[in-house]
This record gives sequence, structure tokens and C-alpha cells, in this order.
Amino acid sequence: MDITGGCICGKVKYTLKEMPVMMGNCHCLDCQKWTGCAYKPVCMFSNKTLKLEGEIRYYTKAADSGEMIHRGFCASCGGDVVTKCDQFVEYVMIGAGTLDQPSVYNPNIDFYTDSAQKWDCFLDHTHKFSRQIER
Repeated sequence: MDITGGCICGKVKYTLKEMPVMMGNCHCLDCQKWTGCAYKPVCMFSNKTLKLEGEIRYYTKAADSGEMIHRGFCASCGGDVVTKCDQFVEYVMIGAGTLDQPSVYNPNIDFYTDSAQKWDCFLDHTHKFSRQIER
């Protein structure tokens, strides 16, 4: 089954050939600022099958680990598409909202819960991590 998606204007598209290895909600302050929301719902995939089409630009900065995180966005509409982390080079994170079939998203973890806003809500069934996910 192919997992497909892309940016809001459709100039950037992606295809993945495998199901996500993790699905969760990141509550770090950077994701809050990046999305303008309480958290960013992400799916982590093996990057072996990622096929990206279109012009992606990256904003790069150091994560809490000291490793670099690269947030990829469409050069045309600015839509968030893909995130790559030097700490997890074999994986790529895709925002759940960019999936063509967002019903695939079923989070099982919340991470960076220490940064969550007091008005944020958590699902009862998710595993909670106060900071980043460890290997």
C-alpha cells in the first residue's frame, strides 16, 4: 500500500511504500511555533522508500540533542512537508495533516509533554514522554 501526500498547493508530493514505524504528537515549542497549534502530529517512516517530487526548502536548527533538525517545506506555498533529523538519519517524519488519507494516522505516543500548553489535551491511551524519544 502506498502512503501519499503533499503540500497545500500540490507542487510538492511524496510517496512512501511502508506503513509508519511510529505515530505521535510532538509538543515541543518549535513544533508549536512551526504549526501554530498545540502540537504537531507526525508519522515516522523509514526513509528508504521516500519519493519526494517538487522543490523543497529546508530550515535547519539544533535540536535539544545538539543534532540538527531539518524542516522541509514547499518552496511555493510554504507548506510543511517533511522533517529530517541527524539523530535519526534512517527515518523521516511526515506531518499527519499532509497525508492524502489522514485517517491512517493513529497516534500511540505524546512526546515533549513538558512543553505542552496547560490548555492542551492528551489522549488517554498514548504513552507519554517528557522530552524527546530515545533510541
